Amino acid sequence: PLPQGWTLNPALRQVDMSGTAVSLQPREWSLLEFFLQHEGQVLTKSFLLDQVWGIRFDPGTNVVDAVVCRLRRKLDAPGKPSHITTLRGRGHVFHRDV
Repeated sequence: PLPQGWTLNPALRQVDMSGTAVSLQPREWSLLEFFLQHEGQVLTKSFLLDQVWGIRFDPGTNVVDAVVCRLRRKLDAPGKPSHITTLRGRGHVFHRDV
């Protein structure tokens, strides 16, 4: 299930949010799809690197944090809670309803 008002367009890698189309980069799209499939689960950085990037990176890399930050900027409404919660030292959790 998608957040209320969201429609996904996989061919264009776009999220339509209540009439506003937001284009995502390939890795942003892959991460969003993974978050949607695992809503409410704590996903560690190393798990995301393995599952979304498909290779094992140095766990000290900030690539996951950078893509999560870009997704937040693109998907979260100003002044509203984020769909993606970071649990320090544990990982990230996606919430459909915020």
